[in-house]
Amino acid sequence: MQYRTDKELNYYGSDYNKYLSTLSRKMTVINIDCLQYKRSKRILRIVESKHIGEKTKQSQREILHLLSIVLGYCNNIAKRLMFQLYIVTGNYPYDELQVENLITGTKTTLYNDDVKKFSELDLSP
Repeated sequence: MQYRTDKELNYYGSDYNKYLSTLSRKMTVINIDCLQYKRSKRILRIVESKHIGEKTKQSQREILHLLSIVLGYCNNIAKRLMFQLYIVTGNYPYDELQVENLITGTKTTLYNDDVKKFSELDLSP
């Protein structure tokens, strides 16, 4: 028996997120799209992904901003691991990707091979 509609499956991402939505409205819950770790480079990257034309909700941006402050602080004290936090915007097949680094506040557009390098943690714009 399916207890979530197709729209809910797409919106909530996980059963737990749907459950959380039934609780207190005094908190914000977001779904992070990707967590990557590359041991050889000692990089831990969090990525929120959007399609071209899709907007980041204000509540999601607020939480990501708070997380960027914490991760930026961690980068200053933890020299053995680099934390990264990005919002990326693009559509498959990802020959162009807009990349917003939330820790440094910089934005850049990557193309073709640079998209692949970024996605494999071999490029950190």
